Amino acid sequence: MPKCLSNSASGFIRRHNNITKRKKTIIKNKKNMKRLLTILAAVVMSNALVWADKRAEGDALYEKFAHWGFESKADSILAGRDAALTFFADNHQWEHYYYVANLAIQVHMLHEDNPSACLRECQQLYKFATDHRHAYGLASVQAQMGWIYGYLGDHQEAVRLLKESIENIRRQRIENRDVLGIYYIYAYMLELVGNYDEQQRIIDEGKRIGEKLNISETSPEAAQLLSDELLNVEALMLVHRGQPEKARPLIEKIAGRLRDGKEKSVYEAWRAIAEYHLACGEYTKALEATQQMELQLANVNNSGLQWGLNLLRTEILRHLGRSDEAYDTLRQMMELRSTQTVSQLRRQLSEMDSQYQIDEMRIREQKSHFWYAVIISLIVIIALAVFTFFRIRTARVLSRKNQELADALGHAQESDRMKTAFVQHISHEIRTPLNIITGFAQVISNREYDITEEDRNRMLSDISHNTNEITNFVNELLELSESESQSHYSKTDDVDIAALCRSVIAECESENSAKLQLLLESSLPDGFTLKSNAAAIQKILSRLMNNALKFTEHGSVTMKLGIQNEGVKIEIEDTGIGIPPEHQQKIFERFYKVDTFKQGIGLGLTVARRTAELLDGTLSLDSTYTTGARFVLTLPQ
Repeated sequence: MPKCLSNSASGFIRRHNNITKRKKTIIKNKKNMKRLLTILAAVVMSNALVWADKRAEGDALYEKFAHWGFESKADSILAGRDAALTFFADNHQWEHYYYVANLAIQVHMLHEDNPSACLRECQQLYKFATDHRHAYGLASVQAQMGWIYGYLGDHQEAVRLLKESIENIRRQRIENRDVLGIYYIYAYMLELVGNYDEQQRIIDEGKRIGEKLNISETSPEAAQLLSDELLNVEALMLVHRGQPEKARPLIEKIAGRLRDGKEKSVYEAWRAIAEYHLACGEYTKALEATQQMELQLANVNNSGLQWGLNLLRTEILRHLGRSDEAYDTLRQMMELRSTQTVSQLRRQLSEMDSQYQIDEMRIREQKSHFWYAVIISLIVIIALAVFTFFRIRTARVLSRKNQELADALGHAQESDRMKTAFVQHISHEIRTPLNIITGFAQVISNREYDITEEDRNRMLSDISHNTNEITNFVNELLELSESESQSHYSKTDDVDIAALCRSVIAECESENSAKLQLLLESSLPDGFTLKSNAAAIQKILSRLMNNALKFTEHGSVTMKLGIQNEGVKIEIEDTGIGIPPEHQQKIFERFYKVDTFKQGIGLGLTVARRTAELLDGTLSLDSTYTTGARFVLTLPQ
C-alpha cells in the first residue's frame, strides 16, 4: 500500500476512535446527571413529605386542643401544653403555638381564678411575640389581656386592649378562625360598656369573616361555637338597647338550640334568655333561666361569672317582691367577695413569699457576682494605675531628657552664635585700630612724606589711642573669661566707697578733657566703709563711667552714693543719648551694641554685671530715667 494511503487510513481510524470515546463520555455524563437529578428529586420529595407530615401532625394537634377547649377539658389542656408548644416552636407553626398558649392561660384563669398570675404569663407571651415580630401572636395576646381585665371589672382597659388587637388584625389582614374568637370577646366587652353601635359593627364584621373562611365546612364544631356566641351577644345587645321585640326571634332560636342540645355556649345562652325575660317583665321565667346558669357554673371556679349571676338574680327577685331572698343573695355575694378577697390576698402573699425567696437567691448571687466584679475591677484599676505610673514616670524622664537635649542644643547653638559674633566683633574692632596704627606708622616712618610736627604728634596720639583700644579689647576678653571661670570674688577689703568713687572720677578727667561736668553726690556718712573687693568695684565703676563719657556729648555725668538695705547703692547717670526702650533688655548680652558704629566690642556692660554678681550685688538699668542713661549698682555689706 502506498505510504500516503497508509497515513490517511491511520488518521481516519484515530478520528473514529476519538469520536467513539467522546460519545461514550457524553452518554456516561448524561447517565450521571440523570442519576443526580433523581437523587435531588428524591431528597426534595422526602423533605416535602416530612414537612407535610409535620404540618398535618401540627394541624391534628391543634384540632385536639380546640376540641378540648370546646369541651372545657382543663386538665388535658394544661397537661399537654408544654409538649405541644415545643412541637409548634420546633416546626415554626406559630399561629398554633399562640392559640395553645392563650388557651392554657384562659383555662388557668377560669379554673384557678388567679388573674395576676395570668397577666404575668400574658406579659411574658407578649414580649416573646414582640421579639419574634409575629402579628397574630401580638393580637391574640392583647385580646387575652383584654379578656382578663374584663374579668377583673376594668372594662375600659379591656376595650382598649381589644380594640388594639382588632386594629392589628385589620392592619396585618389576619384571617383565621381563631380571629373570630377575638371578635366575640370584643363584642361582649362593648356590650358591657354600652357601646352598642360599635358592637353591632363588630358582630357584622365577624360574621363576614366567618362566611369568607367557610369554617362551617373545615371545622363545623368551631363554626357552631362562634356562631352561637355571636348570636348570644347580638341578642343581649338588642335587649340592653331596649328592643326586646327585635331580640325575640334570636331568643327563640337560642331556646330551640338548647332544647335540641345543639347549643355550644350554654351559659351565655341562658344568660341571654334570662336578660330577655327580665326586660319583658317575665320574672319567673327569668329566675328559672338563672337556675340553669347556676348549673353551668357548678364545676367552674369563676368568681366573675358567679358575681354576675348573683347580681342578675338579685334584680329578678327584687321585681318578684321576694326581698328576703334578694337580701340573702346580696349577702352571699358579699361573703363570696370577702372570701375571694381573702383567698386572693393569701395567694398574693404566697406568690410574694415565693418571689421574695427567688429575689433573695438572686440578690445573693448578684452579691457574689458583685464582689467578683469588685475584685476584678480593683485588679484592673491597680494594673492601670501601675501602668499609668510607669508611663508617666517614663514620660517625665523622656521629657526631662528631651529638655536637656533641647537645652544642650540651645547652648550649642548659642555657643555657635557667640563664636560667630565674637569673631565678627573682634575682626572688626581690632582691624580698624590696627589699620590706623599701621597706616600712621608707615606715614611717620617714610622720610619721603613731608609732614608737620603737629601732624606727626596727632598721628602719634592716634596710634597711642588705638593701641590702648586694642589693649582694652584684650583686657575685656580676659576679664570676661576670668569672671566666667570664677564663682565669686573674695571680699576682704574695707572699701571707702566715697574715696574710691573720687579716684575713678579723677582717672576719667584726663579722657574727658573738661568737656563734661563730672560730679559726685554722696549721702553716705563720713568714714563709711564696705566689706568687699576694691579692685572689682573700681573695674565696674570705670566701665560705667567710660560708657557714659562715650555716649554723652554735652552736659554732665553724675555719680550718686547712698545707703540701701544696710549696703550701698551707686547710681551713674548721664545726659547723653540714652538707650531706646527696645534695646534696654539686651544691653547686658555679650557683644550687643546699640550703635554698631561706635567703637567697642560690646562686652563692657556684660563684664560689669558679671563682676557685680560675683560680689553678690546687682547691676541694672533704670528705665524710668529718660534724660540720658542711669545705671544702678547695689552692693551688700
